[in-house]
Amino acid sequence: MLSDYQFEGPVPGGGIGGNTGAIDLYKKGCFVLEGKQSRLSEADKAQAQLFDIGDSAPAAPSGARYDKLMREALAQAKRYAVNLPANHPWPPFLIVCDVGRAFELYFDWSGNGRGYGYFPDQTSYRLELHRFAEPDVQDTIRAIWTNPASIDPRAKSAEVSRDIAKRLAAVSQWLERVQRLKTDKATDSERSLAIEETALFLMRIIFCMFAEDVGLLPKDSFTKFLERAVENEAAFEPELRALWTVIGKPDGERYASAIGTEVRYFNGGLFASAQTYSLSNSDRGELLEAARKDWRKVEPAIFGTLLEQALTPSERAKLGAHYTPRPYVERLVQATIMDVLEAEWDTVQHPAEGAPDLAAVQAFHDRLCALRILDPACGTGNFLYVAMENLMRLESDVLETISQLGGNAEPCVGPQQFLGLELNPRAAVIAELVLWIGWLRWRMNNNPDAAPDPVLKQFGNINFGGHAGFDAVLRRTPTGEPDTENPMIPDWPEADFIIGNPPFIGGKDIRSSLGGDYAEALWKANPRVPKSADFVMQWWDRAAHILAAEDSPLIRFGFVTTNSITQTFSRRVIENYLEPQAAVSDPPSMAVRIPACYLPESAQRCGSGIRGNTGSSARAPRARPARCAKSLSHPS
Repeated sequence: MLSDYQFEGPVPGGGIGGNTGAIDLYKKGCFVLEGKQSRLSEADKAQAQLFDIGDSAPAAPSGARYDKLMREALAQAKRYAVNLPANHPWPPFLIVCDVGRAFELYFDWSGNGRGYGYFPDQTSYRLELHRFAEPDVQDTIRAIWTNPASIDPRAKSAEVSRDIAKRLAAVSQWLERVQRLKTDKATDSERSLAIEETALFLMRIIFCMFAEDVGLLPKDSFTKFLERAVENEAAFEPELRALWTVIGKPDGERYASAIGTEVRYFNGGLFASAQTYSLSNSDRGELLEAARKDWRKVEPAIFGTLLEQALTPSERAKLGAHYTPRPYVERLVQATIMDVLEAEWDTVQHPAEGAPDLAAVQAFHDRLCALRILDPACGTGNFLYVAMENLMRLESDVLETISQLGGNAEPCVGPQQFLGLELNPRAAVIAELVLWIGWLRWRMNNNPDAAPDPVLKQFGNINFGGHAGFDAVLRRTPTGEPDTENPMIPDWPEADFIIGNPPFIGGKDIRSSLGGDYAEALWKANPRVPKSADFVMQWWDRAAHILAAEDSPLIRFGFVTTNSITQTFSRRVIENYLEPQAAVSDPPSMAVRIPACYLPESAQRCGSGIRGNTGSSARAPRARPARCAKSLSHPS
């Protein structure tokens, strides 16, 4: 039996082929350590012989960071982690010991035992033995052994992000109130565009704060500008406008007086406008305090709280705006996307015979770079960002393997693959920025020279690149109002996976929350969804309809839903896609993941095109991953 702190701790199922294995060193709630010894390359051996220190010298292997033995050590540590007894939590750290040379650190970034990645990043996760004389390294190792939570980067990130979001929400609320007063008699579309412009103003400021902390602008240059602007209101708008004008043009003068130096070309649409707004001393002070935080530690997805705090209660209810906690997002992303891709990657890494094939690994990388992930109710991009981070973490493993096999490939997973639809125009702007900041932070942490030129690009991945909001379930007129005269379902972008947390309005509340005309048009546009079904079933039905279509590229979709998805009217939507298995020779397999306490008896029947279950997804088909639908009940 595995004890809390043990050498050679037994783990049933953790060995090769599902046999019992033994962890080299284990401490409950802290780490799994697996030791191997990588082989020296011929160049390393020659150096060792030159200094007469033998083949097992404590030197790092040259070329690729570790050979087949070290890859296997990491894979073995992961197997132990997921097969620990039920009374042992997932270890936050995995340690691969390259005996006599180095320790390599991996952290469970997802918090679910499935998202281990480099700690603290890809450039500094390997600690060679000579570095153990450094106090910082000693502190890190001591914390892993005694108090891993004290160095959990997610905790610090959440703390910094919450404070920033609180400060920026106050500025955002004031800006939006001003625009609503100015556009009181304007159309919905004109009001949306006006509010979007204030959101873009704030997003440009946020990006400058981030840029100075990751090296895209000189260190502290924007913070010093804000320090001056707090005391000198007259300089705030003209200097800020001049800075953004230079940042947003590809050629010409690059000097910006606001920060006293030349700046890069950023592009991306964010700086296509240099519109500024006058702010009070108090609001400029809030911006300054936000700028003083370390933006390298900011969690981009936290900006959902910036939107939520700036909405009125009635607006929040109408939009279904809700900042979904990251553990729920991770759970859905894992079940919908990563379970498919990790299984494919495992097959590529461990073929039935021999070692991984370079061509197969490169083909899998090409597949990652071509995937499209859609959130048709994306809010501020929380789900898209977490999905992107998971794909980039997987891509880093793939690129490492390509390098070890003698190949070469560049990272290519990026914001262009993550598509969103969102009704609130300010949320849509934030979503695009969240993806860019998340991507740049990842690339700059793992490869400081990886920033593209220009820094930002315009992909049109949110709302098809259009301005204002996009209604995912009822087509709008060119002026932005719901098309109640000729109601139709709008187009969605093609995608390989669909995820998200659609608005959670109960069926009985749709008319009162959204208005009678809108409700009648909605039901007319999509009669497959009963009038008494929850609003979320409009998204569920549309995704299922796409999934069931012949030659559909969609592999899986997963939504956070209310528990009433299991009740009569919502369940009827699911039943529309049930087909008796006898009616077709080999139907595509779909699964509805519903927590056991909400699993209706009728969904437990087997032999259907859609299966209700509480476990893993549907069976794997012969030629492609299982086509699958998953629902997780809403945290509320």
